[in-house]
Amino acid sequence: MDVTALRDIPPWEWPEGAGKMFLDILRGGRATEADRLLAAELAGDFTVINDELTDVLLSILRSGNEAEKLRGQAAISLGPVLEYADMHGFEEADDIPIAERTFHRIQESLRKLYMDAGVPKGVRRQILEGSVRAPQDWHRGAVRAAYESDDEAASFAGSMSRFSKRWAARIRTFTTRQSVRQAPGGWTPPGHTSPRSWPRGKPTSPCCWQRSRPSRASVREKPQRSSMT
Repeated sequence: MDVTALRDIPPWEWPEGAGKMFLDILRGGRATEADRLLAAELAGDFTVINDELTDVLLSILRSGNEAEKLRGQAAISLGPVLEYADMHGFEEADDIPIAERTFHRIQESLRKLYMDAGVPKGVRRQILEGSVRAPQDWHRGAVRAAYESDDEAASFAGSMSRFSKRWAARIRTFTTRQSVRQAPGGWTPPGHTSPRSWPRGKPTSPCCWQRSRPSRASVREKPQRSSMT
């Protein structure tokens, strides 16, 4: 199957070998630039992303020999798994597509690359857009500086909005948990008798406890998956 054929197919219907296909294309060989760009985009999907694909995307992002567009897409594709891991944590590691050490390696790599003035401006912008999905302290200064720059304000508007929402979600979660700890008989998530019985993870607001979080297995286990041809 050609990689372009997967673009219009729902990820849960991708063949079992889709992740390996993306891996082979991204590693180079005889793949065209267009195929590598598409593979980089699709490789970030939750159904296929793993430590190995993450390493290849980071390798592309670090390489000054790669096209800027491909490097930028690699940064964007790392965003979803960063956000998922940041929100849910690693208490239930089987539900997280990447290892905790990989998560921290991604964060540190993106921070260093963004701070490197030698990285093209467009790539740095997409690094910021991808990395803010798992907010860190350095993002506040980076987003503020980018937003205040006249020539970059419009380009970074999306990054600032995404960062603001994720950072606000963290504050709401922290505030809710602190208020429950400090106030006897305080609010407890629906269906739980005490803070000790709260579900694991990092919900963004009280209402999130009323929804079951998807597992990696549930996304993968879809009926009638086709085989590679």
